Amino acid sequence: MYFTSEEATQMEALCEQIIPSDDGPGAREAGAIYFIDYALSQTEPHLQPLFRDGLKQLAEAAAPQSFNQLKTEQQFAVLKRLESTEFFQRAREYTIIGFFGDPKRQGNRHELGWKHIGFENPGMFSPPFGYYDAELLTGKKPGE
Repeated sequence: MYFTSEEATQMEALCEQIIPSDDGPGAREAGAIYFIDYALSQTEPHLQPLFRDGLKQLAEAAAPQSFNQLKTEQQFAVLKRLESTEFFQRAREYTIIGFFGDPKRQGNRHELGWKHIGFENPGMFSPPFGYYDAELLTGKKPGE
């Protein structure tokens, strides 16, 4: 919704460096880019200039190639130069949220982040809710 196709490609490559797919699913598989795109277009539009400028800095640091075309070691070196910037800090934060956050916000596709750490989502509204559901704890049916 927010990123251009090229920006999304570069941002996804950055996310993949933050949470790689080495020993399990990474940011790419969990769709962290979709969470970041959602956040920038729906809940955090004031951060749009920060991300757009940051992606320009990323492109300049990777030139003459695109960031996603660099080898892993080269990408890491570029990010080391940018790690003190607010852009990188926000990109890191939002990648982590996109990996572990609520899938309703477009990230954590198929709950991959949760499965990776063994988290089981019990659901927000699981009984017993309170005293009026106490019979559920006894195993009796209501009215018995």
